[in-house]
Amino acid sequence: MVAGVHYEGRGELVQKHVQEADRVYLARDRTDHYSPHAVEVRLNNGMQIGFVPEEFAEVIAPLLDQGYPHRAFVKKIVGGGRVPISVVIGEMYPRETDRPNVEFEVGVPPKVL
Repeated sequence: MVAGVHYEGRGELVQKHVQEADRVYLARDRTDHYSPHAVEVRLNNGMQIGFVPEEFAEVIAPLLDQGYPHRAFVKKIVGGGRVPISVVIGEMYPRETDRPNVEFEVGVPPKVL
């Protein structure tokens, strides 16, 4: 589940702009004061809907820093709380191949393939 959705109006963004199967993008935030591994989750239009949880960001951030391409999408949206929260699935690839190197689902430990 994407972290930080309860802050800065991100819950409303999810409610208004996010649907299951939407493509999302991961972007490093090297200026984040809370984590040196911060990875933002952004929509196709650039809006930020939260962050990759820290335990996954520690694995993913160095790969993004090395230029590994990725693809990610919204698997589902969890409701019932104060705000809806996106569940994101993603894959990262070495630059020279189409095969994933790391597969991750937010909330499940990443697998290095």
